[in-house]
Amino acid sequence: MIYPEALPITPSQVADAQAHLAAEVDTGHLTLENEVGFVVHHRVPDLEILYVCTWRGNNELWETLFTNGSRRERRLRSFSGST
Repeated sequence: MIYPEALPITPSQVADAQAHLAAEVDTGHLTLENEVGFVVHHRVPDLEILYVCTWRGNNELWETLFTNGSRRERRLRSFSGST
């Protein structure tokens, strides 16, 4: 993992993020079927963001975002919005 020394991503946060993504897959909210991809766990002072990037065989990288909204809000949720 790469992160600023002053703002580490803790093992607890990694475990929470992994559990959240597993739950999203289990409930069908995040559909992954034989796809190649990666996850970026990004942290800024007041926010955690998970970028779930998948390649679905059509030369496009699909991105699904999850955020906790703020440092006070521990639970991750899907991010909806235009880019």
